[in-house]
Amino acid sequence: MILVCGETLADLVPTGADAFRALPGGSPANVAVGIARLGEPAAMLARISRDRLGSLLRRHLADNGVDLRHVVAADEPATLAVVSLDEAGRASYSFYANGTADWQWKPRELPAHLDDVSAVHFGSLAMTLAPGAEILETFMQRVRDRHLVSYDPNVRPALEDPAAMVQRVQRQVGLAHVVRASTDDLSALYPGCAVDDVARSWLDRGPHLVVVTDGPDGAHGFTVHDHVHVAARHVSVADTVGAGDAFMSALLVGLARRSSGPPDTETLRVLLHDAADAASWTCMRAGADPPRRDELTQWRADGMPD
Repeated sequence: MILVCGETLADLVPTGADAFRALPGGSPANVAVGIARLGEPAAMLARISRDRLGSLLRRHLADNGVDLRHVVAADEPATLAVVSLDEAGRASYSFYANGTADWQWKPRELPAHLDDVSAVHFGSLAMTLAPGAEILETFMQRVRDRHLVSYDPNVRPALEDPAAMVQRVQRQVGLAHVVRASTDDLSALYPGCAVDDVARSWLDRGPHLVVVTDGPDGAHGFTVHDHVHVAARHVSVADTVGAGDAFMSALLVGLARRSSGPPDTETLRVLLHDAADAASWTCMRAGADPPRRDELTQWRADGMPD
């Protein structure tokens, strides 16, 4: 089972000039749903509000087969993210997160044992916002010796001091075995630096695989010995909401079904192609709607139409 640790939140997605629809979201929650839809057991470690939006989030996870045994029922309200889309369907977010459920972790709320878990994924705002981020980072350090640990920083520069953001991300990169980041993340963290240079510097901190996604230009995978690039599928884009999360889900599923340790060149190429296909599928649909395994298989069999 893959355990996903982080936030669940409600995305307020525009449906007109002055109208929004509340949809389940949050990068880690999207990753958990994506894993489950691809046929790999997934569980969520999150604090989910008892309020109406929290009920929506909990139901969405359960309906998609995500195990909720490690979910904490929280008295604080759910977090909101207001989504804005540009003319190309690229999403940006404004967050309403002060005092909300996702960040109020207490050490006693974290599981003492993860006997049925093969990998633990950490990500996004839950690894950023106080007071919970420090507690989750300590948990990340605790589980890394017994489980594969993956990490997606999914940085939000508006929510954090730039210097502190770089220090935190580098520290958390050093606790992970697998890291995925976007070129937008790298640009925010290290303006003007080449992707290759950043990836190599992160590998020096301890991960055995660093993946950098680059939207329509595909993805790069780096190990100590390899650099593999795969192109993205050219599809009709509804929006990019959840595309990176779908990529992360498929990457984790692929790693879970292969031997541990750094992948060889051909294995890495296959992993990246599969993950890029999942991201492309998600871009063709509005909102965070990652593919199910049979949908992705059929899409490939049909020649992957736009």
